[in-house]
Amino acid sequence: MAEHRSPKPGVAGSRPVSPATENNRELFMINIGKFLGQVRTEMKKVSWPSRDELISSTVVVITSTIFLGIFIGICDLILSRVINFLIGRGI
Repeated sequence: MAEHRSPKPGVAGSRPVSPATENNRELFMINIGKFLGQVRTEMKKVSWPSRDELISSTVVVITSTIFLGIFIGICDLILSRVINFLIGRGI
């Protein structure tokens, strides 16, 4: 027979602890406004790169990615051939 337990009195169930009221909605909107104001203030503090800096950084990233891809491809080719050679010899 299954044991029946009642929920703990201090733990909220599936019902909301405090239902949404007009006051909660107003506070929510005020908090969103404060948050967006803080975001605007912080975005003004960001030092944005110039167009030339952005282009040169992008070229560095793309070039590095291509070279890294080629390096990993060559390593993969070499290792796969070594492993196939060893498997073919029965080692």
